[in-house]
Amino acid sequence: SDDWVEDRFIESLFKCINEEVDIAQCGIRYCDENDKTLKIRQSDNQIFDMTIALISVINDSDISVTVWNKLYKRDIIGDILFEKGKCHEDAFWTWKVIMNAQKVAVINKPLYNYFQRSNSIMGTGYSLKRLDALDAALEKYTCLKDDVRFSATVKNNLISSCMYHYQCTIKYLENDDYDYAKKAINNILKKTNISPFDNELKSLWLRIFLINIA
Repeated sequence: SDDWVEDRFIESLFKCINEEVDIAQCGIRYCDENDKTLKIRQSDNQIFDMTIALISVINDSDISVTVWNKLYKRDIIGDILFEKGKCHEDAFWTWKVIMNAQKVAVINKPLYNYFQRSNSIMGTGYSLKRLDALDAALEKYTCLKDDVRFSATVKNNLISSCMYHYQCTIKYLENDDYDYAKKAINNILKKTNISPFDNELKSLWLRIFLINIA
């Protein structure tokens, strides 16, 4: 409710929409309570087909997972709704809508101002609620793991997400919360059938992680 858009946010994105382009995205300016720019996230002007766009949003790279710096054609959203009661709603939603798009346009303008409140859920420490992001990663993995275009991407995304959240668990959680989070992360990893003794694993860091989380 504290974010705001630049005057030509809708106009600039609308100009990108056409018969083939179903989604347009702009850059993001992150700012604090004093309107100081913390960082700007933007990509070069370009157009992605659905396959490249989906890989990009899964990796949260040129196309961000955030839902609010984009304009969408209504018909590609259909009945795709936000997950109720979940943190990281964007991670559940955005990739599904992009799967319905022919192309996604990106413009190199930071037209969305994202207000970073220091006491927000994303700005304070870590809690078990943040594990919702792993549910989203597991959902993507389950839906796309058999598609050769996306199988490696969703597997790597799920594993790297588990590694990140386990690091946060070690740093921020204690006692029952720590035990719960470690068990939840381990249960998700088991669904990938990856082993620390897999000869194809090149990362020693990943091998150590898989041994430690078991």
